[in-house]
Amino acid sequence: MAETSGAMNITAGIDLAQLNRDVQKMKAQLSEVGTHAAKEGQKLDGIAKKVAGSMAAMFSVAAAEQFGQKIFQVRSEFQQLEVAFKVLLKSEERAVKLMGELTNLAATTPFGLQEVSGTAKQLIAYGIAAEDVNETLTTLGNIASAVGAPLRDIAYLYGTTMVQGRMYTQDLRQFMGRGIALADKLAEHFGIATDQVQEYVTAGKVGAKEFKAAIDALGGAGGEYDGLMEEQSKTLQGQWSNLQDSLDMMLNEIGKTTQSAFGQAIGMAGKLVENYEKVGRAIAAIVATYGAYKAATMAVTALEAIRATGIG
Repeated sequence: MAETSGAMNITAGIDLAQLNRDVQKMKAQLSEVGTHAAKEGQKLDGIAKKVAGSMAAMFSVAAAEQFGQKIFQVRSEFQQLEVAFKVLLKSEERAVKLMGELTNLAATTPFGLQEVSGTAKQLIAYGIAAEDVNETLTTLGNIASAVGAPLRDIAYLYGTTMVQGRMYTQDLRQFMGRGIALADKLAEHFGIATDQVQEYVTAGKVGAKEFKAAIDALGGAGGEYDGLMEEQSKTLQGQWSNLQDSLDMMLNEIGKTTQSAFGQAIGMAGKLVENYEKVGRAIAAIVATYGAYKAATMAVTALEAIRATGIG
């Protein structure tokens, strides 16, 4: 499969007929890894298929098949978004870096890739610099998690206020109407009583700088809601770490094999099978808890991160 925009195409499918093949047949297939690894465009494709095949034996066929479909869906979304960000940012390097940050955020928070990436596009359109997008998303994500509002909704309120250069009465009401205690943070910032904030807003004293400071005091580092997304995803964070470790081990073994004679692939087959099983168990746990789409997002993110470092 050809490389597109600096990223690998990953196709994942589950051949249900393989579930009836014995261990020797699986080892025979794994011995081909060394040969396939010589073809850059097929590395991750082969990995994804074998991971899916191993997982099929560890959790239900239906779940494994669904996961395979979601892997393809997430990877397709990733590629489309990468192209879109390359156009928006006019830089492939910045686009790849931002996509890595966004997929990691989507994998380790309650928000999905489409919601995170869509919100990132909003922020870029509002003039937020690419290098500040992930931090801003984290801040707004913490606030959205605190009040149970859609991430894009909070980003819209934030972006329009920043573009205006100041806060208006309607803006303050929009935030307060969603249960966001922005008036309290503005009062703290100015050192005034909360009931005086409206006067400051009407007088045009709450500019973009003061507004951003209040938002950061809510969802930013050290803010009232700092770490709320992580708090909500503690179990997910642990499983994400396990998945990354398992994939690191798997890719490392493949790397060792391909660094020397390809004939050693047969001898490495047993170790590779063991690593595939570890990946399967990690993903199976995530699928059971969070669903196939979230698990697929995490798998694609981890594979992309490993690929970016040149491993395997």
